[in-house]
Amino acid sequence: MKAALSNYRQSPRKVRLIADLIRGRNVNEARVLLAHTPKRASVQMIKLIDSAVANAVNNDKFSEDTLFVKEIRVAEGYTL
Repeated sequence: MKAALSNYRQSPRKVRLIADLIRGRNVNEARVLLAHTPKRASVQMIKLIDSAVANAVNNDKFSEDTLFVKEIRVAEGYTL
């Protein structure tokens, strides 16, 4: 399932460090890693994963245990 985080005001370089950490991992394993990572972007990534899991479970009737992070992209946002 898909979820998006828009207009997050942090450097893409810093957020990509967190994205690379969880790419390809099981959803539960990714949550544990993010909960113990002392980066500001990890809180937003947890929310993003929770949103994608909720979409998959409620809309498409997937089991949460079988889900993993297949793809995560970080693009540059607006600059002041």
